[in-house]
Amino acid sequence: MKYFIFIFLAFVCSAICLGQNELLTKKRPQRFIRTPELSIPHLPQNRVFGDLNEQVDSTWTRQYGGPQVGNATSRRSFYTYNQNHMLASESYLDFYLQSGEQYNGRQEEYFYNEMEICTLHCTNEQDLDSKEWIRKDREEIFWNPQELSGEYIRSAWNENLKKFENVSKSIWTNITFNQTEENTYFSWDGNNWQFESKYNYEYNNADSIKAIYIYDWIEDSGEWQLNYKSEYFYTNETRLDSIIDSLDEGFGLEPYDKEILLYNIENLLESDIYFKWDGNGWETLSMNTFDYTPDGKETLWTYFEWDPDEERFVENYYEANTYTSAGDPWQ
Repeated sequence: MKYFIFIFLAFVCSAICLGQNELLTKKRPQRFIRTPELSIPHLPQNRVFGDLNEQVDSTWTRQYGGPQVGNATSRRSFYTYNQNHMLASESYLDFYLQSGEQYNGRQEEYFYNEMEICTLHCTNEQDLDSKEWIRKDREEIFWNPQELSGEYIRSAWNENLKKFENVSKSIWTNITFNQTEENTYFSWDGNNWQFESKYNYEYNNADSIKAIYIYDWIEDSGEWQLNYKSEYFYTNETRLDSIIDSLDEGFGLEPYDKEILLYNIENLLESDIYFKWDGNGWETLSMNTFDYTPDGKETLWTYFEWDPDEERFVENYYEANTYTSAGDPWQ
């Protein structure tokens, strides 16, 4: 269900391209990228199974600066599970290898409702002298599946007052009859929640994202102002072919940038080309191209930048991948 997945993924890609049609291209020109200035819930996305009361211990080592520096560290990780075999806590202890001295400790705790949805996440830091865990912040989700809505609140621990204080809040709703979703963001001024921004999402009949609208709250007028729009275009409502972004830079909503995606005969992404609106037309910026093995594994990604003097794409960067006979990444 897209409204449930959304709160976990929560705006992590450029231009906020959501859902099953997300395309994670590797290098982008300087497009307008707008994401909420609020923390993302760090909640488990998948069930983690373990034996009851099990504590899993793992260790890994890293080296910085070469042997002459000797700044090598190790991390010990511990995982515990609740009676329903859900991840209950993750603890990380960091040490200097040379001295064996611990220099950091962090713990994440997870709590679930009767539907086995994580509704509370707490982050703790370890006091290195007492070895006790100290509260830092928490994230809460209040989920209402009947009304297809929810509320996410982040709060931080105030050591002087010995209590959690609000930091930010978001409220999201899903409207199934017209394929839309709305998310409203607030900040805490010490006494009340204040409007910050609002994101509206539209989906087509195939549940692919069709448009995103971003509004800012204008305190003086007490109204929402549309500042950004992103439109998605498809073949058969599922294969993403292009994205057009529009932005209000003080003169009303105008085109800002565009991405065109092309596919090979196997329907794999072959290239994507980026453009920027110069006021009169689309100016070419850059291009990514992709090559694959016969079974669809990426073997070469090449990034090009447009040379306006020569009027051609110029290779700038590439990554080549090789695989074992079993199909595993090799080099």
